[in-house]
Amino acid sequence: MKHLKITAIALALSLSGAAQASTITLETFTTAGWQSAAQGGIFEDFENATAANRGFADNKAFVDPVNSAVYGELNAAGYNSRVGNFTTLGGVGTGTTCTDLLDANGGGCSQIALQYDPGINGQGNAYPETGEWSLNSADTEGMLWTAEREDGGMFQRLVFALTDPADTGDKSLEISVNGTTETWKSLSNGATWLAVINLDAPTNAVAVEIRTSLRDGFTLDGAALAPVPLPASVLFLLGGLGMMAVFRRRNAQTA
Repeated sequence: MKHLKITAIALALSLSGAAQASTITLETFTTAGWQSAAQGGIFEDFENATAANRGFADNKAFVDPVNSAVYGELNAAGYNSRVGNFTTLGGVGTGTTCTDLLDANGGGCSQIALQYDPGINGQGNAYPETGEWSLNSADTEGMLWTAEREDGGMFQRLVFALTDPADTGDKSLEISVNGTTETWKSLSNGATWLAVINLDAPTNAVAVEIRTSLRDGFTLDGAALAPVPLPASVLFLLGGLGMMAVFRRRNAQTA
């Protein structure tokens, strides 16, 4: 019993010691990388949007002539999903992504948009590979993701794909959460990136800012909320606890 108590204390210390400041990473997107990072979580790929998810600015939108897909600039309520709500960070976009693809009511884009491929300027769907939908910043200053699971459950990792951010001149991409900010500049034109945020503790809600410059549109796709996998050291301790429990049962049976 004493050995079991000591091991349990060590496990608790290991779990508490694993906590640290939130981390934000950006790497080249691959489907396998996204699936690994989002493992065990829930996600939104924007492929099955309905009126419950979105409304359009001034109730005006584009309609694809082939399959009647409805897309364009959203209203101020943004996009509601199973992983939370997406809205703009402000500003009025007047770049070609907005004016040539998403602005159905004229006057520039003051909100984010639901995009249906094919897009322009290298922006569009990232996940799944066969998908056709994504959220576009519409040349505004970026997106605010108020992240929460639809079932109110806890999560500690946020995963999402970004396509074509910070690809011109001195434009930059900033991702911020819980007082932690990471910045990238001069990213490749049209490239898709995998962003992974590991929070310092589990939560049921958190706000993430994904900020770029006006006229620097990007798309977001494959937004996931997931647990953080346990460190190998913790898994080792858990295995040790399991083995000790087996030995204790065997000893009790032979006593």
